[in-house]
Amino acid sequence: MIDPIFSIIIPTYNSSKTLQKTIRSVLNQSFKSYELIVIDDGSSDDSVSKVKQFNDSRIKSFQIKRSGGPAKPRNLGIKNSKSDWICFLDADDFWEKNKLSIIYKNIKERKFDILCHNEYLLKNNKVEIAKYGPFKKNFYKHLLINGNELSTSATIINKKFLKKNNLKFNESKNFVSVEDYDLWMLFAKNNAKFLFINDILGTYLIHSKGISQNNHKHLNKLKKLLFYHVFEVQKFEKNKKLLWCYLEKKIDILQLFYNFRKNPLNIRAVYKLLIFITINPFFFVKFYVRKLTR
Repeated sequence: MIDPIFSIIIPTYNSSKTLQKTIRSVLNQSFKSYELIVIDDGSSDDSVSKVKQFNDSRIKSFQIKRSGGPAKPRNLGIKNSKSDWICFLDADDFWEKNKLSIIYKNIKERKFDILCHNEYLLKNNKVEIAKYGPFKKNFYKHLLINGNELSTSATIINKKFLKKNNLKFNESKNFVSVEDYDLWMLFAKNNAKFLFINDILGTYLIHSKGISQNNHKHLNKLKKLLFYHVFEVQKFEKNKKLLWCYLEKKIDILQLFYNFRKNPLNIRAVYKLLIFITINPFFFVKFYVRKLTR
């Protein structure tokens, strides 16, 4: 049997309501050379039985004890994959029918290690467009300072590059919700060739139960990840404390903005935001202008 071109990995935890739609978006692909690996992370709902309802030999399913995040299921999926090209898809997202055919065309025509396309963002039945990238010089530095430029369900990686550089998703609980950002930065640090595709080839569902939607926890994990990269990984800035001070301020203002938007009439939230702006006026202006132009 010829190995598939793509291995698609879906980690799932109590995703019964959305999982079948996600799987159908794969089975409906116009490009058919793939395997679909579903890793159930200790679900207590009927997610496992929902997967078994599909009668397709390309679907492989695994069950593990609850790990608390998608990193371990994704790593297990990669370990059990047969393809050199790994696609990630979260259990509540879905793809356009021509996604894999467009990705295949790009990897045949040009040599890249990691690809990412644009997506629709779906929240409360409202649709927006998320554009990722573009690639820039010193991309690791750019990602660390400016933030994540990729989306997991829109990203495809070359497994050979992953193995060559001994990379994987970090399974530490300290990095849950930012483990993907960590891996993209490590790709960039190891001089991976990135391709950002302008086509909108998927839909990212935003809902309150998503790991990254718990803003306080997410920003706390982000702070731990950035601290790790500043002091343990990056080499471009010798004054690590100065770099950390800048990134810590960015996280602080993100939290202040979130608290203000959540309750704009809360006097304490308004007061804290105004105090920050008063103490850091130039930083605030620079941050806000960059946010508006992204």
